[in-house]
Amino acid sequence: MDGKLRDLLQVTLSKTEAGALRWDAFDPESFRVRIGTGYLHLQRRTPDYSPRVIDAEIAEQMYFPKFEYAVQVSDAQGRIVTESEVVESPSDESGLVIQLFNAARKSALKSDRVIDEMLHVLRSA
Repeated sequence: MDGKLRDLLQVTLSKTEAGALRWDAFDPESFRVRIGTGYLHLQRRTPDYSPRVIDAEIAEQMYFPKFEYAVQVSDAQGRIVTESEVVESPSDESGLVIQLFNAARKSALKSDRVIDEMLHVLRSA
């Protein structure tokens, strides 16, 4: 992922956490936000691990990521102008994308409101 895209993701995360950006959900694993005339898309998916013959001892030492994340930036006409795929790992880069994905989901699905309503019901019972 290039530095300019990383900067966009960092600023978008900050603005999302501050409540300044509202994300839309396509489904529970795919979100989009309009920023100026462009759009930022995030999607999470489970990697497809084709059956492989791997020595059991080697397999225990390998790291198999649970999720892959796709990041796309599109212009006003819907053309993808840049994209990146990130595999979940202990790296800073995947951490940024995972944080942004979780913030986008929280914004799009209004999770704070749902939890507040649940707490209200429980506390007033």
